[in-house]
Amino acid sequence: MVALLLAGSPTCEADSVFADDFDYVDGISLSGQNPTVGGAWSGGGGWKTDGGAVYLSAGSDSVFGNFTAALSAGQKLTLTFETQAIPGFLGSSWAVVSLFDADGYERCYIGDPGGPNTTWGLGGYIANVATGDSSQANVAVFTYEYDTGAWTFSTGGGTYQGTGTAGYALSRIRIASGGTSDEPAGNMKIDRISATIEQLGPASLKVTAFTRISSDAFKIYWSGGDGTNDIEESTDLENWMPILTDVSSPQVIPVDTEDQPKRFFRVVEPAAP
Repeated sequence: MVALLLAGSPTCEADSVFADDFDYVDGISLSGQNPTVGGAWSGGGGWKTDGGAVYLSAGSDSVFGNFTAALSAGQKLTLTFETQAIPGFLGSSWAVVSLFDADGYERCYIGDPGGPNTTWGLGGYIANVATGDSSQANVAVFTYEYDTGAWTFSTGGGTYQGTGTAGYALSRIRIASGGTSDEPAGNMKIDRISATIEQLGPASLKVTAFTRISSDAFKIYWSGGDGTNDIEESTDLENWMPILTDVSSPQVIPVDTEDQPKRFFRVVEPAAP
């Protein structure tokens, strides 16, 4: 008898790179204040604090905050922010939270895109989504994977996902609003905002085929892992011995069913040195 087993999936951890609950004295400019995590806010003085939140007090304005680290290879960013109801949000003018990359380019924006769409939206170079969700008091969550461009976007109205351009080293956040000569600037009231970066582990190991190629050999195919894995064998499922190390898929396994009628195989990540 020949059987095949597979090791479990790796785990991942996330680090906070920006966070602010806006727990400041009421009525002061957000610009110049220090968030819980990340660089001090900078920009115009229009965004003011109020009751543990921040809103646009007058005119069109922007404030920026820098992450403690930029998104890079093998990582996923998660941006979360919560809004309260306020006049001027989800109207004909715009008010958004944006993500900028290390080169200073805006790569996506989330919130009220303005124009004829008066619901939550996601726009920019990564994806464009009109949600149909018109709830001002909401929680928005956006994720983006550096390597693949895979993204998700959710509000209380639902979740959207897809794949956009990969490789954006997102490193800066902006809260901004604007309008036209005929319309006042949009508004947004945010009572918390955070960004985390998660170091993704390799994709889960998955055997895709295990076929006999001769009377005394099998070929095993697998995907996932870190690209090079070990193949181990056992006769009792308790004691395992490596037979191939640091190999990639596929591999041929010789089998002598007469001499060893019962053998088990598994594909595993290499043991730590």
